[in-house]
Amino acid sequence: METKILIIVSGGIVQQICANHENVKIVIVDYDDQSDEPVHVSPSVPDVIEKDMYKLFTDKSDPVEMEIRDTLKDIKF
Repeated sequence: METKILIIVSGGIVQQICANHENVKIVIVDYDDQSDEPVHVSPSVPDVIEKDMYKLFTDKSDPVEMEIRDTLKDIKF
């Protein structure tokens, strides 16, 4: 199975890490972090596990969300 990871960022902050299975390890290097530890290791599993990640975008009243959904669906993500 191909591993797929979707990282959702809003306001310059990682909001969610999604994957199509739980057997992934994610490390984020944050150059904007002014502390001595800019490397952040994710929890042991992604925030969301979903085979078809386009299904995470469901707000039909939001045209941007629907565009994201359509794009992800088109690329089979």
